[in-house]
Amino acid sequence: MKFLLSCLLFNAFVVELIAQDSLSSSFFKQRDFGKYIIADHYAPIVKVDVGIIYYFEEYDVSSKSRGIVVDCEPTLGAEIPIYYRRNRNWRYSFSIPISFSTWFDFTESRAAPILDTDFRFSAVEFNYNLRLNSHTFRNIGLKVLPFFHESTHLGDELTLVRALDSIPTTRINVSYECFELSFLLNDPFDELKRNHSFKLGAKFLFRPNKGWYNSDPLESDTTVIDPSDKWIEPYFQYQFQNHDGKLSNKRMMFLLSAELSARVKFSYPIYYRDENGQLQNLEFDESYIPCLNVMAGWKFLKSDGKLSRFGAFMRLYAGLNYHGQFRNIPLYPRASVTLVYEN
Repeated sequence: MKFLLSCLLFNAFVVELIAQDSLSSSFFKQRDFGKYIIADHYAPIVKVDVGIIYYFEEYDVSSKSRGIVVDCEPTLGAEIPIYYRRNRNWRYSFSIPISFSTWFDFTESRAAPILDTDFRFSAVEFNYNLRLNSHTFRNIGLKVLPFFHESTHLGDELTLVRALDSIPTTRINVSYECFELSFLLNDPFDELKRNHSFKLGAKFLFRPNKGWYNSDPLESDTTVIDPSDKWIEPYFQYQFQNHDGKLSNKRMMFLLSAELSARVKFSYPIYYRDENGQLQNLEFDESYIPCLNVMAGWKFLKSDGKLSRFGAFMRLYAGLNYHGQFRNIPLYPRASVTLVYEN
């Protein structure tokens, strides 16, 4: 992986040396290309997502099952720019993405608990884009995250409830490092134009033998927890924008964004209580679950007609529960409204 990154950086600098066009470079300037699509679950942007889901006992602190529940998923993220260089035909940049998100059960009357918090960052992110002389394929891009880390933390109230209920897996430590590589076609360059963007990529575990998670005998019955052995998560992303369609006007631009991914469902048991109050469990092998995240809505425009940083979207998600240790639950349908701010 280090060799691949070195080759990519070397090629970028070789292109720069042989280019005849004038160059422009800046330190600490936010790039205007290769931005994350709105539906990307790991996008380091600011967003507040309020939606409805069906609650399972695994993550419900109430003594009675509540069924359909309104909850909230706020995310605070940013891309810290390091260096940006460009000419007429190509551009590249280095930055540091960082974000954390929480899962907040604010409608639970007794404790209104935070159920889970996820922290994510990369040591550096490299983005490169090359213009093409084609009306159909306008440009191609490359994104490399040589070292991406995520760690998750179960909420305190939920930890206490699981311990009091004698659930064998009180807490699982989901923490891993990976390498991420993706290719982008038709980046809109943050411009107001009709555009179809496509991105194909994958995350690769740095240490497949360690897996995506580990457990402590003081917090879990390690005899029922199998180590993970799947080490890659591929994804495909699509984003459509149209500034002059029927759904757009002088104040906002319509945008449709989707992500289809194959995410690893963890293999430790799911626990629930039967009609007699006895603790039961369901066990599944580790497997890939198709996950679809679709967002449709609007990016708002400023008074001068340029794109603002704000947007509002309707969201539908179907697939694996993506919160921390609950990635062993294969079903997490969600419908929500999301407010977005991009830096």
